[in-house]
Amino acid sequence: MLKSVLIALRILFAVAIFSCVPSTPAQSSVSDFKTLLRKEAAFDEKDLAALDKGEAVVRSLPSEEKREVSICGVIKLRDIGDMSLKPFVVKMSQHDDKTVLSWGKFSTPPVFADLRSLKLEDRDVEDMKNCEVGNCELKMSAAMITRLHNEIDWNAPEYQSEAMQLFRKMLAEYVVDYIQRGDKALLQYDNRKTPVRLADDHRMLLEGVLFLDELAPEFGKYIRNFPAENLPGVEHEFDWTKVDFGLRPLVTLTHTASFAFQRNGLDQYLIATRGIYASRYVDSSLALVMLVRDSATDNYLVFTNISRSNSLTGSFSDLKRTVVSGQSETKVKDMLTRSKGLIERDAAVSSQPSPAESGGLIASVTRYLRKPLVLLAIAVMVGAVVFLFFRRTGK
Repeated sequence: MLKSVLIALRILFAVAIFSCVPSTPAQSSVSDFKTLLRKEAAFDEKDLAALDKGEAVVRSLPSEEKREVSICGVIKLRDIGDMSLKPFVVKMSQHDDKTVLSWGKFSTPPVFADLRSLKLEDRDVEDMKNCEVGNCELKMSAAMITRLHNEIDWNAPEYQSEAMQLFRKMLAEYVVDYIQRGDKALLQYDNRKTPVRLADDHRMLLEGVLFLDELAPEFGKYIRNFPAENLPGVEHEFDWTKVDFGLRPLVTLTHTASFAFQRNGLDQYLIATRGIYASRYVDSSLALVMLVRDSATDNYLVFTNISRSNSLTGSFSDLKRTVVSGQSETKVKDMLTRSKGLIERDAAVSSQPSPAESGGLIASVTRYLRKPLVLLAIAVMVGAVVFLFFRRTGK
């Protein structure tokens, strides 16, 4: 199970590099990156020395929020030039077919047909049938649960297909509303006695995520004020994914915003992925992947993530968070190390790109990002590890 989650993690890192946009100044120099690591991620001299040796350094970060797990991982790359990452990302994605049951990219604007291939499990529909506000296995708002009762004839022979149709319709309407109103449209989960307001969660996630405001404050402002803020060159993708990682399948909706700028003649890349809906296990998540380039020999692949899950609260909360943090550190470190080897090997053997792959690193990864991907990997891992813990202990 955790192996499949690691594969999803690899994909997230593989798509870290995104499209080229005009040069945009930032308020902090990349040369101060190690200072940021000391200040924000509590890296010490031993950690920085390990980075200089090309080792991955991963840290779980403290949080007073019991539902929250935060992690930061960094690895230094050698000169990667204007290489093409297409062979790398393709290789990483080949093993993910068993994890992703179905996926889709939303149109502009989103339409109901974008979700036509999303099929729920029979037991998911049965969970819907029994949903009540404050007592529902699927994460839904009170309005969604009310619609299930009012718009579905649960005694009709075709109630399963009708429920699937309504679920698809509600998700499509939700994404349209989010694109129009941003965080004001984010759901409140009312499936448990204690509601979870995603707008509050995401505000706190943006306050807690590392490096965003230091390295690209204009991008941070843009994400906070989406869609009211304007920042030339930002590109968006809105995707849905049905994932099977060994437990009950999970349906997610993600918003990915990508931004690139130049500093000292070198491209810097950032991609932020927000989990705006998850049917199970995960409340909210924010992942930020960066390629921080200081010179031809100082390139850092950086990943930070904050995820929240009610599964981390209650009995044995501290123990559950310890399990999640430990598993996260191990898996992210392993994945970073593997990614470094593949990236540097590809850079070393790369030759002049063919016309079909022209544009080097930027264009090849941009093309690959057009495909729907699993971008909520760390959040999925939080749920997976928590439930694996309970399976093993019998709690």
